[in-house]
Amino acid sequence: MKKEELTLLYISNHQGDLSYISQLLSGKIDKLNLLFAQDHFKAERLVQTSTVRIDACLMNLEITSLNDLRLLRMLLFSLNDTPLIVLSQNSDPSSGKILLNMGVIDILLKEELTPTLLHKSILYGIERIKTLFALKESEQRYRNIFTLSPQPMWVYDQLNKKYRKVNEAALKLYGYTQKEFLSLRFQDLRPPEENAIATKLSKIPFGKKKSKFIGVNRHITKNNEILYVEVFVSPIYIDNREHRLVIVNDITNRLIAEKNISKRIIEAQDQERKELGAELHDNVCQLLATSQLGLNFLEDTLEINNPMFAKSMQMLNTAVNEIRSISHRLTPNPLIMQDPHSMIENLIEESHLNEFYDLEFNATEETKNILLNDKHIIQIHRVLQESIQNIGKHSFATKIIFDINLETDFLKIVVRDNGVGFESDLQKRGVGIHNMRQRIESISGKILIKSNVKEGCTIEILIPYGQK
Repeated sequence: MKKEELTLLYISNHQGDLSYISQLLSGKIDKLNLLFAQDHFKAERLVQTSTVRIDACLMNLEITSLNDLRLLRMLLFSLNDTPLIVLSQNSDPSSGKILLNMGVIDILLKEELTPTLLHKSILYGIERIKTLFALKESEQRYRNIFTLSPQPMWVYDQLNKKYRKVNEAALKLYGYTQKEFLSLRFQDLRPPEENAIATKLSKIPFGKKKSKFIGVNRHITKNNEILYVEVFVSPIYIDNREHRLVIVNDITNRLIAEKNISKRIIEAQDQERKELGAELHDNVCQLLATSQLGLNFLEDTLEINNPMFAKSMQMLNTAVNEIRSISHRLTPNPLIMQDPHSMIENLIEESHLNEFYDLEFNATEETKNILLNDKHIIQIHRVLQESIQNIGKHSFATKIIFDINLETDFLKIVVRDNGVGFESDLQKRGVGIHNMRQRIESISGKILIKSNVKEGCTIEILIPYGQK
């Protein structure tokens, strides 16, 4: 068993008390090294010059003036991480409270002093100082993790929504100074149109979860630049108040890269459609048309009067018309559809919507004069084609409404049906809907899809007007 070895400093203006303290501890500590100082000043010099570590300090103290408190404060500063235990004849609780608040570890009454009590107080003081310093080191370590982390993060008060702490990475990302950031209102990091969303997200309960992924949010920097960030939130407590630790991951560049990739994929798909449409029109369709001419010549020359021949000619005519129609759908001619109004009319006609649905097309007069470039028209055309196909396959609708109008800075195209609708979760899984979003986003537009079971579906397309 390891022997207990301690070095103690005893401060008293009565040197005769030293033997009393030594006698009390002699049976409790295997090897005791007891140092002595007659006053605060000698004690401070001893602490500064001692070549051995002082494990604890015992002090015979009676507070008689403010100067005594001042000297005690100086001594505590010199002792640093050495516990100080006061031996006193005064049992006044108010004096004891003052000493404990200053940093004294324990206060023992001389008249109640026993070897066991003194020994336990010394060991308690040593362990408490170790625990306090370990806690401080832990707090400093976590403070460094927060402050020096490359991940932007901040803390806000859950009750009043005021920012309490922010690290350097967040200041760098958003462009604020620390003073500016901490003075921001809670909603200032979100675009103005999303203030309601920010307030709603701040009220999400955590239950037993220690952290929660809020999702991908749009944030705004000091220079009004839009950031796309993944947001993680954890509940923490500071000064017995509930706070939120927010960690964000900037994915703006990643989304831009993904958008560019999607753009290239869409361009490749459109080029493939164009080539396939041209091949059908210029090659297959021409071969069939040539065959058609040849058979017409044979029919006139040989005077063929056979029902099977007539039926075959009819099927050949149908095939030519179908291939020509497919070719036109694969490669819409932007030169005759540069205004969205005509594009929708052509789409209605080629899809024969009037034959199958109660159709309504509403357009303001000003939309008839709007011209868009080829790329915009083709992408809108593809999305509307997909919408019409989805209505035909899944909706069981009897009515389709097209609306087109010009709003502030946006051309708005709406397609509505009265079909069975679908659950909103399907929007996340559907490949067709995903492709529709990619196409509209590739021309800097937005697409909103609203649907519920038995409530039909509404698709809104918003295109920045004038952006060529």
